Amino acid sequence: MEAVSISIATDALIQWALQSGEILSLHVSQLTNETRQWLDGGDIGQVLAIALRTDPAHCPLGLLLVADVAERFWSNYQIEVLEVVGRQLAWSRRYLMLTEKLTARKEELEQLNWYKHRSLEYLCWTLSHDLKRLNILNPAPNGTSSRTGISGLSTSDMRSRQLIQQMGMHLNNMRPLLMDEQWQVSCTETTIPLVSLLKRAIARVDPLIQQRKLWTKVHNELNIKIIGDIAKTELVLHEILAAACRRAPRQSGVDVWCRAIDFNWLELSITDQGSIDSLLLNELHHGQPMDKLAQSWLDSSPGLELSICQRIIQAIGGEFNLYALEDGRILSQMTLRIDNSSNSSKGWTTVSGTPQPTSI
Repeated sequence: MEAVSISIATDALIQWALQSGEILSLHVSQLTNETRQWLDGGDIGQVLAIALRTDPAHCPLGLLLVADVAERFWSNYQIEVLEVVGRQLAWSRRYLMLTEKLTARKEELEQLNWYKHRSLEYLCWTLSHDLKRLNILNPAPNGTSSRTGISGLSTSDMRSRQLIQQMGMHLNNMRPLLMDEQWQVSCTETTIPLVSLLKRAIARVDPLIQQRKLWTKVHNELNIKIIGDIAKTELVLHEILAAACRRAPRQSGVDVWCRAIDFNWLELSITDQGSIDSLLLNELHHGQPMDKLAQSWLDSSPGLELSICQRIIQAIGGEFNLYALEDGRILSQMTLRIDNSSNSSKGWTTVSGTPQPTSI
């Protein structure tokens, strides 16, 4: 039998069934010529059609068609049975589609993770090898002085030695990632001064700031330390700052606001004058649509990155969300833990209560 191409967008029977919330019953005389080209048969006198849906809010997953002789009468009981069959077929098809989608995504992410992890291992191995060669070519002389630095070295040589040492420290900092986080994410708790965290994050987005001719300002900078997984916190902060810089109109500003909620929590807010889709904000606040097969704003940039940042911050004990303020600005707001073991209550104040995004 020769295959027939069916146009879902223009075929009347298919569109009627997809738009109907119940079983559609039609006499063969009501079918269009386009439908009769693929739905033919000498004994067909009536057609019953039902869209396969697992929920009225979900997209249809298919169509169940029953072709019958014109003389047969379908009782209410038979109609109900057909509806049950349609729902069961819809759930079965949904299960298969979700399984196929998640399996394909899992395999894709496993390959991507393996490729990036092995590339990072190779990069670290190459840099370690080059550092060893640099140390051989530029050995440190015996004897040091705490005031004048390494004796017997010129200023340029001292700077070279310092850069080599810093590169070695950066490589050592990568070891936990390579050893402990190959196939799963783990958290390591350390501390960092808030000033250093902000300084490094802003320095990383400086090329973007210069490119878009933006200005940045930090308000109410506090002399406190942040505790948590600092490596992940710094990456998230960079992602949020970079997103704000991309949203912000050229020659506009990006503000960073610091506010101690209490002695345990810091509220870090970033405001820009850009725009963001309200549907993306809604999904960030309430999660993806119920229908996991439907398109989501969190499946692609920038929603994907922002959603990942939100989950990471929650995993390490903080919070992150985006808001559209009444004055038109976009607010990116994070809550981070304060290290009380080394902070004094002198020199900074706290504001108790739930953070209010419109107060900035």
